[in-house]
Amino acid sequence: TEGINPALIENAAKMAGIPVGPLTVSDEIGLDTAYHASQQRKKDEGAAFTPSPTFLLVEKLAGELGRHGRKNGKGFFDYAADGSKKLWPGLAELFPPLDPQPTVDEIKARMLYAQLVDAAKAMAEGVLIDPADGDVGSILGVGFPAYLGGPFSMMDTIGIATVVAECERLAACYGEHYAAPQLLRDMAAKDQTFYGANRVTPPAAAR
Repeated sequence: TEGINPALIENAAKMAGIPVGPLTVSDEIGLDTAYHASQQRKKDEGAAFTPSPTFLLVEKLAGELGRHGRKNGKGFFDYAADGSKKLWPGLAELFPPLDPQPTVDEIKARMLYAQLVDAAKAMAEGVLIDPADGDVGSILGVGFPAYLGGPFSMMDTIGIATVVAECERLAACYGEHYAAPQLLRDMAAKDQTFYGANRVTPPAAAR
């Protein structure tokens, strides 16, 4: 929706070590599935609902244009009878390309740091009580790059203070959903990690 080239999105994901590009995954699961889920959320939240760019994208592609993904031969990609696919040219008409395009490294950072933030939030909110569960689950469940060891291992390797600084940069450029949760800020101040001798005690475990 920001005008980033779909091919850049797919290729940057693969270059980051994500097994399957996000647009491919969306088509395989079905954009109609995402559409029905988002419409139910809109109904459930009522007046409190605020449409996100993703909601509007899915509403346009699946709801209005009938592009459901591989199951009906058209989604982010167009699918031929022999199973081959190519990106749908109409995406460029719906979302005019940025000029210039962002770098591959910037797209990789956005993809990975969005997951780091969500992982830290899951720990802070008690959804996870052990970083190992989050690391294994992210790799086997959602395709987080295995060579990075999972989001918590990645944050320990980079350094929590460095992660927080990059989250602040991304949040300033792209929105508060990249902002580092308080857990990471506290860990950076105390020089804590998720693993090792100076590991943080997850809030849920402390209770």
